[in-house]
Amino acid sequence: MTIRGLLDNRVDSDFCAAFESWRDLLIYLLDLSELTGLEPASSALTGHRVFSDLVTLLGGAVAGIHFMTDEHFGISVVEYMAAGAIPIAHNSAGPRMDIVLPEDSKQTGFLAQSVEEYAEAIIEVIKMPENERLEIAVAARKRASMFSEQRFYEDFKAAVRPIICDGTK
Repeated sequence: MTIRGLLDNRVDSDFCAAFESWRDLLIYLLDLSELTGLEPASSALTGHRVFSDLVTLLGGAVAGIHFMTDEHFGISVVEYMAAGAIPIAHNSAGPRMDIVLPEDSKQTGFLAQSVEEYAEAIIEVIKMPENERLEIAVAARKRASMFSEQRFYEDFKAAVRPIICDGTK
C-alpha cells in the first residue's frame, strides 16, 4: 500500500495538526499491517505545485484522505470524488454537512475523526470488492458534479434572475 499526499503550502495550526494526523495514521497502519495481512504502508508528502500534480496523483488513487478539522467546505474532498477516488474525510463541517452525503441513497465516501476510524475506513476501502468500490466512486462522482463550475453558474443565474429581471424572464 502506497500513500501519497499533496500538502497545502500554508504553515499554520491546521496544517500542523493534519501533518501530525498523517504521521500518526501511518504509524497505526504499519502496526495494523501485520495483523490484517496488508502490505506495509509507505508514504511520500509533496507540496502542491501545479494542477497537473493533482491530476497525476488522483488519477491512480483509490481513496483520498482529508484531515482538516472544521473546514468550512473542503474542495479537496470534491476533487477526490470527481476523480473517482473514495473520500475519507474528517467528520466535521463541510465534508459532513454538505459533501460526503448519500447520492441516490448510495454511499459516497467515509467520515472519520480518530486515527483508528481513519485506519478502519482505509482498510475497508482496500479490502472491499472492486465492484463495491466502483459503486461508491460512481455515486461520489455524481455527488461531486453538484459542485461543478457549470452548476454554480446555473444556480447563480437562477438565484439572481428574479432580482435583475424584476421577476420577468
